[in-house]
Amino acid sequence: MVRPTRWWWLRHAPLETAPGQLPARDAKIRRDDQQIERIQRLLPDGAIWLASSLPRAIDSARALTHVPATPMSAFDEQDFGSWTGATHADLWASGDAEYRRFWDAPAEATPPGGESFAMQCARVAAAIEATSDLHDGFDIVAVAHAGTIRAALAHALALGPEGALAFAVDYWSLTRLDRIEGKWRVVC
Repeated sequence: MVRPTRWWWLRHAPLETAPGQLPARDAKIRRDDQQIERIQRLLPDGAIWLASSLPRAIDSARALTHVPATPMSAFDEQDFGSWTGATHADLWASGDAEYRRFWDAPAEATPPGGESFAMQCARVAAAIEATSDLHDGFDIVAVAHAGTIRAALAHALALGPEGALAFAVDYWSLTRLDRIEGKWRVVC
């Protein structure tokens, strides 16, 4: 019997940022021990732990387990370039023409000095396949970001980037994807 490679995707903890802010790389998490305990009960024992290389994902993984999570920059959030740290309200109010154009094609448009969501999807898909090949048949817990998890769903469901933007991925949400003989299944 073939054992699936089971991906347990977790979005990091809530952040200490302003509402609507595109977080800085070093944004701090808000710790909630009750929430952490609830999530710990859902996760498998003996899993391989990965995290994006951003501190909020690494700190969230540390809150969940004593197993060191391997940082993977391929699982970082979309790079919003010069918009990082700003709020959506401020960017909109500034009249920034590039920001307004971004919302006409949010999957394909590239923020100044950043990357498009389509680029993030390609980066995440390649890393998922390589990691799945390396750890075939294992449980993999990956602590990452909303965009990263949307990209993983796009890959598993063979969706284009635009379609994946329809998924809501809340803080601490769990998304489970299984790869069985190269094919994907969404479990939860």
